[in-house]
Formats: sequence, C-alpha cells, structure tokens
Amino acid sequence: MPPGGIAGGETAWRSWERGVRSVGADARIGPRHTGMCRVVIKRQKPLRPRHTKKRRPFPKERHFPIQNRSVQKPKNHPRRCAANCHHHNGQKTYFADDVARVLSNPIVQERSLDACIHALFDLQTRHLISVPKSFFEENDERRELLPIFTPLPDRLAVGEAFDYQHEVVRWLETALGADSQKKVSTPADETDFDDDSSRETIPVADGPNDANAVQHAFLQAYGEAIDRLKGFCGIYLPPDAPIDKTTAFTLADRMVQGEMISFEGLPLIGLQIMGVLEARSLDFDTLIIPSMNERVFPRVRFTASFIPPVLRRAFGLTTPDEQEAIFAYRFYRMISRAHNVYLLYDARATGRRTQPSRYIHQLEHIYRPVGFRRSTYAYRMHNPEETAFIVEKSESIRRHLNRYRTSGPEALYLSASRINQYLSCPMSFYLQYVAGYSREDQPTEWIDESTYGTIVHEVLENVYDSLLKDSPNGVLVEASTIDGFLNRNDRTIQVLTTRAINRNFLNLPDDRLDFSLSGQNKLTGSIVAQYVRKTLERDRDLTPFVYLHGEWGKGEEGPLTLTDDTGNSMTFNFTCRIDRVDRVPDSDGTPRLRIVDYKTGGDSDEAQDLESVFTNYKSKGLLQLMLYAQAYAARKNCDEPISLSLYSLRRLMLEPVGPYKIRIAPFRPQTESDIALKQMPRSTKWRILDYRDYSPQLNRLLIGHLNELFSDEPFRCTDDISHCRLCRFTSICRTDKDD
Repeated sequence: MPPGGIAGGETAWRSWERGVRSVGADARIGPRHTGMCRVVIKRQKPLRPRHTKKRRPFPKERHFPIQNRSVQKPKNHPRRCAANCHHHNGQKTYFADDVARVLSNPIVQERSLDACIHALFDLQTRHLISVPKSFFEENDERRELLPIFTPLPDRLAVGEAFDYQHEVVRWLETALGADSQKKVSTPADETDFDDDSSRETIPVADGPNDANAVQHAFLQAYGEAIDRLKGFCGIYLPPDAPIDKTTAFTLADRMVQGEMISFEGLPLIGLQIMGVLEARSLDFDTLIIPSMNERVFPRVRFTASFIPPVLRRAFGLTTPDEQEAIFAYRFYRMISRAHNVYLLYDARATGRRTQPSRYIHQLEHIYRPVGFRRSTYAYRMHNPEETAFIVEKSESIRRHLNRYRTSGPEALYLSASRINQYLSCPMSFYLQYVAGYSREDQPTEWIDESTYGTIVHEVLENVYDSLLKDSPNGVLVEASTIDGFLNRNDRTIQVLTTRAINRNFLNLPDDRLDFSLSGQNKLTGSIVAQYVRKTLERDRDLTPFVYLHGEWGKGEEGPLTLTDDTGNSMTFNFTCRIDRVDRVPDSDGTPRLRIVDYKTGGDSDEAQDLESVFTNYKSKGLLQLMLYAQAYAARKNCDEPISLSLYSLRRLMLEPVGPYKIRIAPFRPQTESDIALKQMPRSTKWRILDYRDYSPQLNRLLIGHLNELFSDEPFRCTDDISHCRLCRFTSICRTDKDD
C-alpha cells in the first residue's frame, strides 16, 4: 500500500503515469480525470460473488438526457436554417453561418462527405453571406442535401411542422447507416452469472458501429417525443390549425427537455473510473486513489447550513464531525478488501493543499499495514538551450538560388517584393521561395488588406486604361478628362469598382461581374470609389500630363544589371509590375517621366537616408521605386531623368501628391536650377526628381545584401521582431520571441 508523492500538479502527470505503470496499471489517465472522480479502479480479473449460488449482479445503469447531446447539433442546425430562412432577391435564402454549421457536422458528412466539402469550399471562396435554395440545386451532388435544407413558410399547419422534423430525423438516421439500427447484446462472459438469456443493451462505444448505435438511440427517442407531441396537438387542435414554425420548434424542445435514455451494462473487467459513492460496498483487487491531500480528501467544507453546529448537535442533526466520520468509514471500507492500494497526493511545497491526507498519516503511524511504503515521483523540468533556427545552404539550395541568375525555361525571377522580404527576414524568404512553404489563409467574410489593395489598383488602372484604347502609346489627360470621371452622372468608377470586387473577392465568372453589390461589399465598394475619386482630384492638380502605362512589366521579365558607385555590378533576373508610368510637368513646365506606385498601407513617402531603406519597414517603397526606374530605363533604353512618386491613399485626403523625398542631398553634381527644383524650401528634404542621383549608392548597399543571398551564408531569422508582425511563418521559427 504505497502512498506516492507527486512533485508538481497537472504538469507532473507523466511522472504520475510512470508511477502507475510501475505498479501494473495499464491505463493512461490525464489530469482531466481528477476533477471528476476520486477513485480509479483497475480490475485484473472479474470477482465472483462470495455466495455459492450464482446470482445476477446488480447492473450498472446510467441516464443521459437527450437535451444538449451531440446528436442535438445536426438536428438543431437544420431547424435553425429553416427558422432563419428569409426572402432575398425573390427566393428563399439561408444565412451562410447556419448552412456552414450543418455542413460541418460529422453526422451530416457521414451521409454526403464530398457534397459537404465542395459546398463549404464554394461558400468560402464565393464569400456568400446569404445562400439561396438554388445553391443546393446546382448539381446532383448537392441535391442530396435538399431534405435538410427545405424552406418552410412562416406559418404552416401543425402536421407539416412536425413532418419536417421527422424528415430531418429520418435523414440523419440514414446518415448513420444501417448498422447503427441493430440491437447490441451484452457479451456472454459478462452475463454468465444468470441462467437467463442475454439482455439487450446499448454498451459503451468501442467502435464506430457502437458509437452510431448510441447516436441512433438518441435520434429514435427524439422521434418518439415528436410523435407524442404530434398526438397531443391532434387531440387539442384541428389538423389544419396554423402554427408558427418557431413555436413548433420550441414545443419540440420543451417536450424533449426532460427526456432521459438509460444505458445498462455490466462493466466487470478492466479499468473503471468511479467516484467514492459509486465504489461503496464494492470489492476490488486494486485501488488507485488520486488527490489524497488534506482539505481535498476529506474535504474541508461540507453542505452549507444556516443552523449552527450547537443547535444541530442539540437536536440530533448531523454535524461536521459526523460527516468526517462518514468520510473515514467510506475510505476504510473501500480499501478493506483490496489487495493493492495506491494513494497519490500532490507533494508541492506551495499552496494550501500540500499536506498528505490524514488517512495516509493514520495508515503510516497507527495501523501500519503490511507492505506499506512511500515513493516520490519527481517531475524534472529541463531548461533546453536556446538554439537558433538556421538553414545551411546545401548544394540543392544553391542550385535553386542560381536559377535567379541564369536564363532558360527553368529561370526564376526576383521582384521588388521578394527582395524586400529577404531584407526583412532571410528565413521568411527561404521558407516561401526556396522551400516552397505557404500558409493557406482561410477565406473571410470581409475584404482583407491584400485584396483591398488589389481592388484599388485594378480600378485605378482600368480608369486610365480606358483612355488608351485609341492611343496605346500614351494619352493626354486634361482637367476636363478628370472632370468627366468625377461627374456624378458618370458611372465609370462605380461599374469598375463593382467588377473589381466581384472578380477579386467574390470570385465570380466574367459573365456575372456586373451583378450589383449588397451588404458589407456595397459599403466597401463606396469606400473604394471615394479613394479613387480623391486620387483623380489630386491628379487634376497635375494636369495636363501624359498617361503612358498602367501595370507595366507584363511580359518584360529579363536580366537586370545594377552598377554601384565603385564600378561593381551584379546581374540577376528581375520582374516587376509598375502601377503607373506617366509624364508630368515640373514646376517650371518641363515634362518629366514619372513612375508611380500606389500604396494602401502605411508606407511613407520619404526616407531618412539610404541605409534606412534596408532597416525601416515604412521606407521600403524607395527601394521598390528605384528598382522599377532602373528596370524601365533598361527595357526602354531610356537615358533621361525619371521622377519617383508614391501615392499613399491614406494621406491623399489630407495632402497632395508629390515626388518621393529624402533627407540627404543628391550625390551627383547639381546645377542651380536643379537645386531650386529638388530642394524643398526651408527644409532639409530633397525631392527625388532623377533616380540617377541616388541609384549608384543605393545599388552598392543592395549588391552587398544580394551577394549574401547567393553566397554560402546560411538563412537566419531576423533580429528585428517588428518584421514578424505580418509574417506568415511566425509559428515555425519564432519560438523565443515575444511581442
């Protein structure tokens, strides 16, 4: 009878398990059992009754309510769909959340797994908020789900309401399969104490068929409750009496609220988990009793009473002393016939319940049973050494990286976003573009930031590209042209916004892009239209200008050579998508080629210096514009000044657009007229009106980082955890960094 001290609470259950296994217990018992039981009994062999004549032992019976069982969910979810069914666009429609709950239920998926998975995928990809009935009539696969997605009128006859619920129950019974409807008998070796035939029971589930049998029993009981309710309504109500569907569902819930199902069985072999009261008057070979701490066993507080102990003792009522005596009787009666008793207690030195139970002290110092010994099972926590997450560049990784510098069908292309991702965190670049990992984001009911930016870019591109139909080499945009778009009677912006949302968010086919928006999408569309209108208003201040390209770079992939101020150069494959290329007049009226990048986030349109481009996340736009300018100049053989401009749509409402600004002077010699144009008055900021004033010095810094990419330097995680906020791989590599 060894009492075991456990050093540590729930974290010590592995040590507790090793201790239990060392004494022959063949079960895995976690900390969740301690809150629900006081006794763990391991039976090595069935115990025969002590009398000579065979007698049937008292069967163990448990009662489970129908209400709030797992089978309620697949039954309630179709009812919720029917109750919340409403008219939308001339047809009966369900809420997408209600439909998703039905399709996600395991019992429904037992019947039509493929139909449920495909329907859920369509709900997510199409971002449906309201699901019409026609959604389940699109193909034969989904038509199998129509019985549980039957729309009901708001008021219907009494019989129709209960017939619908019966139809749902029958459909769910069919989903459980035919095996679930057969009776299951208690095994003969558990009923050999009686000469009668075996008793038909529903045993504890040991396999899928037994689990389905339990579910079928609940469904059958629910169906019988509906029959009784229908019979009562037939007695007291006329057959065609109208009833609200919500009322019918509420009556059914009230009918089954107190229904119970009894499960009988004779679990005489194996491990049993029981409470102290359940174990009274029963004999067992082996007892394992956890939580044998003072103030827990016996507990400190008993049933609360307003009667003071003095009056209780005077009138012969039970007192705390008598309740403690009852606890002592139950404990000693429980262990009196056991061959092996294991008493477990928490041996930590903190808290109020750290001492062993008084019964352990009584056994150790007073009764001293034969074989008594004490064991301590310590839970040793090792503090592992922090290891950096590093990926060495193997031969296969180096071959993969070299594809960014070779031509041919297997060539890979760097982009400004990929370079920025490598500069932010080399490990993130490796995981996504070398190892090929990607996080599959769950579709949401709202437009995320990435999709929002795509929609704004597409609308702005299509607004100006509509002018290039007759002038593919560029079109002159005047104030009257902008006024035409801003005219309230012109629906160009509204139509383009609707199409962009339907294409990029709702994933509709091309023949349905003109479908009108509704709900939250309509509100988002109006916000996008306001941003587009404000952008056009800012562009009106720059008129007249020549619009040349939108989303330039498609099909222009190729090698890009960067040369620094020391004469060193590097060539790699580069691809880009320039949001806009135009020719805007300077303050002196001279047209200047300009590259524009739209930003819907918090990017800044100025940088402190060139080094901050590689360290400040908000200044990464300058590197992107510099690469775009060099790529455009190389593809177009352009040797003229190119201005850089970043449109931060968040700030368009407050300030006009202008060239990108930096707080260092140009590195190339400047004329007085250039200084007057580029230097901002009463400020240390300079306008970048010619990318060549800074590109050689920036290339020197960038080439150093790219040489590191193509060298043997391993991939490491960034030390700046601010880059981890929007990273997709924080769950993989950020093990020791906290926000």
